[in-house]
Amino acid sequence: MTDALGSPRLKVPASVRRGEVFTVKSILAHPMESGLRKDEHGLLIPRRIVRQVTVSLEGQELMRADWNPGISANPYWEFALKADHGGLLVMEWHDDDGSLYRAEAAITVVP
Repeated sequence: MTDALGSPRLKVPASVRRGEVFTVKSILAHPMESGLRKDEHGLLIPRRIVRQVTVSLEGQELMRADWNPGISANPYWEFALKADHGGLLVMEWHDDDGSLYRAEAAITVVP
């Protein structure tokens, strides 16, 4: 996605051993506006939050998280995965306004 919010980032190890648990780190430049704050003119800033995050490996969904306005701006998310096979890891952030942010990383599994 190429809007002013910037690109999401996804970080995984260069390679992992089969069956190894490894850490995935991600961050998304996003204001996470609740729709309750006002700007300098006293007008409400429109609501704009990431409502859902999905993670998949080679098209198979591994996890899904439903977020709410309590998530901070520029959300950082770190989680662990177990590598049984390699492939393309895809993380998607679904915004209230219909925007979709996507990051990909190759998972290389070694014996």
